[in-house]
Parts: sequence; structure tokens; C-alpha cells
Amino acid sequence: MKAVVMEVRGKRAAALKDDGTMVNIKNKDFSQGDIIMVKEPKQVMRTRFAAIIAVAAVFLVMMSAGVWAYVTPQYHISLDVNPGMVLEVNRFERVIGVDPVNEEAETVLEGLNLNNQRIDDAISRAIARFVDAGYFSEGDQNVAITSSSQNDERANQLTERLRNVIDTEVGKYGVTAEIRSGVTGHEMVQEAKDLGITPGRLNIITNLLGEDPDDENMGAPIKDLMKRFTEDKGAHGRARAEAAGGSPRSDADEDDENEASSENADLGPDNAKRKADEANDQEDNAAAETPAGDKKAPEADAQEDNVTEKKPETPNDDEPLDEDNGPSDRPGKPDDVPVGGRP
Repeated sequence: MKAVVMEVRGKRAAALKDDGTMVNIKNKDFSQGDIIMVKEPKQVMRTRFAAIIAVAAVFLVMMSAGVWAYVTPQYHISLDVNPGMVLEVNRFERVIGVDPVNEEAETVLEGLNLNNQRIDDAISRAIARFVDAGYFSEGDQNVAITSSSQNDERANQLTERLRNVIDTEVGKYGVTAEIRSGVTGHEMVQEAKDLGITPGRLNIITNLLGEDPDDENMGAPIKDLMKRFTEDKGAHGRARAEAAGGSPRSDADEDDENEASSENADLGPDNAKRKADEANDQEDNAAAETPAGDKKAPEADAQEDNVTEKKPETPNDDEPLDEDNGPSDRPGKPDDVPVGGRP
């Protein structure tokens, strides 16, 4: 650091440094006003060097923590169509590892780089590759998507989100898929890795089918495994019905009931409207009716008039008698007879 010699006294000199501090230095034939270079004291140098080291250490720690967080898996995402793959995802939901678990997956995913992709984009690109490879060409396909994390709630939320991503992606190609989603534990992830299959497949084998993993079910297509599960579920339901004393229900019966339920649900609003109209008509009719005590029915009035006017007919001795039947059958009324005598 530069300094100006302010005073010289024998073998010592006083100098003013650029930072405004005074130093006492050895006189080397200095004269007042000389500009000289002054070395920093060793203690000061050590202090400054220590401060620099401390700042660098903090920066390195922060960088290390960030790097550690980025490269540490937070989720394991299992995706099965028949090609199966496991994606390692960090806390920032970025893919940091891709593990194709069978030869089909290695073939289909060859050349597809999913590292550092957002997990949503990675799943979309993988499904698109499976569609292009023809795995959705034979009618409906089954897709299994599962997540594993230390936080089951976050894992479930991520799984449901990825389920919607798959549904949207297959819809772009005009194909349909039955998507099964779920959450698996860390132990199942490790066990599946040891077996060389995905956690999603292991979950179907052990939890849905209730089987031990073997060469047959570990190599079977996901679609076949799910078909077996559906058939077994229906068989168990029929067995329970028989045990309860009921008749076994066929798949056709269940389909008819489901169809009838759907139709009834569709007709529900119409039936409700019809019932409301009938209720209104009944109210209108009730309001229009007159109480029985206030007014008699026309038919009753007519019957009463006939009873009042009708008089018993008695034979008239003055009328001529028919030869066979006695008095004439000609109806007679008082108005028919003259007042004075016979007609």
C-alpha cells in the first residue's frame, strides 16, 4: 500500500498510508514527503485471508446444499404399459434418473433424454413414445402409474396429477386407456429394484392379485394382469353371493343392471317433472270440486223429480176393459178426463 513519509527521526520514520492510518517504519534514507510502498502487517494479512476463506466456505456450503438437494431423489415414479420404467425425481420435480427395467423399455426409450425434464413433460414424452411404438393400437390399454415418497400426501397428489397428464396425452392420439394409480412404500421400491421390475407391477402382483412374484407374472403384460384381477374380483363376488344363499350373478346381469341404472338416472328429471305436474292437476281438481252438502248432483235431482211426480196407477172402473187384459193400458192422466163426465 502507498504511504507518504511525514517525519524522519534517526533510524525511524512515520508514514501516512492511503487508508489514513499512520505507521512507524524503519528509515531507509527517507526524506519528508517521499512516497513509498508499505507492506501490510502479517496479522492483518492473516485476518483478511481468514475472512476470504470464511466467505468462500459459506458459498461452497450453500452450493453443496443446493447440489445435494438437486441430485437427491425425493420421489420414485413407476410407469408401466408393458415397457416399464422408474423415474427418480428430486424435490424440484425434475427427473434426475431414468431406469428402464426391461428390454422393451430400453428399446422404446432409446435416444429419448428425459434427464432434467419436468416430471409432467417426461411422462408425456414417454407416453407419446409408447403410442408411436404401437402399444395402444390393439384397443384399450392398461397403464399403471405409482409414486413413492417419504411424504405420502405429496406422493398421492403427484400421482393424481400425472394420471391426468397420461389421460390427456393418450386422448391426443384418439386412443383410450384404463389408468391405475397408487402410492407405494420405500420397501416396495427397493424390493422391486432387487427383482428387476417396477414398483407398480409388484404392487399389482402382491396387493391386487395376492400372489408371490414369479417368472410368469413378472413377465406378463400389464393388460393381462389387470384382466386377471378383474375376472378374479367378479368370481369372488359371485362366490360371496352363493355363500349368502343367492344365485350367482353373471357379467351380463351386472351389465344389464348398470345399463338400467344409467337409464333410470337419465329419466330421473323427466319422472320428477311428471310427478310434479300430476300433483298440480290434483290440487286444481280438488279446488274445483264443490262440497257434497252444498249442491246435489244433477242425476240425484232428476231422480227426486221423477219420484215426486210419479203417482201410483189404479184401475179406473169407468174405463173400458180389454177383452184379455182388463182395463186399457192407455196411460191416463187427470187432464185427460173432462170435468163433466166421459169423453
